[in-house]
Amino acid sequence: RRLQLNPIVLVLNNRGYTSLRMMGHQDAPYLQEFPELDFARLAETFGGVGFVVETSEQLRLALAKAKELPTFSVIEIRLRPDDVSPALQRLGELFAQRLKG
Repeated sequence: RRLQLNPIVLVLNNRGYTSLRMMGHQDAPYLQEFPELDFARLAETFGGVGFVVETSEQLRLALAKAKELPTFSVIEIRLRPDDVSPALQRLGELFAQRLKG
């Protein structure tokens, strides 16, 4: 608290590396799936406040609360494992092409 900051950390949690799933990395399944980790509780362990959100309304409320806190916050945004943005899809396709050589 020396600097009087209260950062808000957003964790986009889709339970793995979606880009690797998209490229079909069958030889590295350990990189594709993560064991469940409670990021909100982890924040609390280090003296912050944690939130878990699954909807845009929950995100809006968590951000509003986090802005008012005198400490750091972690907002874990839970996404479906298959939730892929167009940009990530293009990136995954580019990586796959480069790996095939």
